[in-house]
Amino acid sequence: MKRVLRQWLAGLLSVVLVFTLLPAAALAEEADGPTEHITVQQVQALIDALPDADTITADNRADVEAQLAAIDAAKLELTVDEAAALDITRYDAAVEAIQALDDMTGADEPRTIAANVPYIGTDGTGETCLSATEVESSITAWNNDEGWYVVNGSVIVSDRITVTGNVNLILADGCTLTALLGITVNTGNSLTIWGQSGGTGTLIAKGGTDPTGLYGEPNAWLAGIGSGSQGDKCGAITINGGNVKATAEEGWNAGIGGEEAKITINGGNVTATGGRYSAGIGAGSENGADGSNPVTITINGGTVNAHGGGATAAGIGAGATGHGANITITGGNVTAVGVEEGAGIGGARDNTVTSKIEISGGSVTANSSGNNPAIYGDFSTGSEPDGNAVIYASGIISDKSKQNNWSGIIFERNAGTVYGDQTLRPGFALTGGQSLTVGNQASLTVPSDMTLTVPSGVTVTNNGTINVGT
Repeated sequence: MKRVLRQWLAGLLSVVLVFTLLPAAALAEEADGPTEHITVQQVQALIDALPDADTITADNRADVEAQLAAIDAAKLELTVDEAAALDITRYDAAVEAIQALDDMTGADEPRTIAANVPYIGTDGTGETCLSATEVESSITAWNNDEGWYVVNGSVIVSDRITVTGNVNLILADGCTLTALLGITVNTGNSLTIWGQSGGTGTLIAKGGTDPTGLYGEPNAWLAGIGSGSQGDKCGAITINGGNVKATAEEGWNAGIGGEEAKITINGGNVTATGGRYSAGIGAGSENGADGSNPVTITINGGTVNAHGGGATAAGIGAGATGHGANITITGGNVTAVGVEEGAGIGGARDNTVTSKIEISGGSVTANSSGNNPAIYGDFSTGSEPDGNAVIYASGIISDKSKQNNWSGIIFERNAGTVYGDQTLRPGFALTGGQSLTVGNQASLTVPSDMTLTVPSGVTVTNNGTINVGT
């Protein structure tokens, strides 16, 4: 994914005439070469290449927006500390200049309507939206009356977007929407995101920022996508396709979610990073402070990467305080990272309600820091005995009360166990230092078109049944 992003950035930078500032070798590597990390200096060079704000006009606006989109994409690869080291004075001035153009143009101009817009439905087949409003930089109120919106081209919206009613957003292939202050989806409202056949449409949503850390900034409580201010409850967010990158920046909310959020991911490529004390996907820092319900998170497919914001918040699940989360994973490739004592998936140490986690399918990696649980809460592999998830937990799974009913291939640290009747799926591999035990009354089937390689230093213990070539 990083290599693809670098290739895209390199092409985009050549268009906006700043290619020489950032060598292509730093962005796009050969497939068999090492991957370099984008540096603060390289991103700063992009920012410094922005034109003076007083020279930005309607004529060069598109070029400037392309530069800003490239900067936003590059910043996503920096750590929080690296991003804080940037001098974004020119960036902010450019954004304000574009906003001034919007103010002069006016937000009440006739909407541009796109007809017969294709998208991929939840069953993977092509669907058509007969009429969709094209997203423009001046349109910040998305509502049920218009219903369907489509991103065509590169669009930057500098104000917070607010969803009212049931809104659908199509990310057209090759197009990017950058929401510099994110998207509000408060309780009673819903946002559903769709992709097209290539899956290359992108949404970048950035929440609030509070560099003082004292709750003093007016935008400190903005989720990347989700609730819009302190105390607001979140509505329903569904992602079916496209590339969605959401971060709460230095604020106090989730990358995707917020208090009482209902989040469903069926497909696409989703990357989310939480703000202070907040989950990457799930609850903000204070979910349940007034007795509200846990967040609900369902992942059925797609590629998902979620990072918690520290201070015991989970990568996917609960924030540091308040209630926990109800989490169901049935498919997809999921990676969840908790830092500063946070679990990869589940709840936090100071939650007043225990999180419930059910993982019955997909490939799931849960990483925690230190010796903290990687999966923290009431854990099961589903109510049916045919769960087939492959779970990699960097630490322990805190709850083993239902272990006799587990089904799947589950690693705690480097020790893997086969539970129930499992068939190897493409991509499964053992690595050095791991062990795999086929449990009592369990079976592992290696299909005839697959090979299970046991590297040096890896042990496989069979206490059940291993079927090869069936």
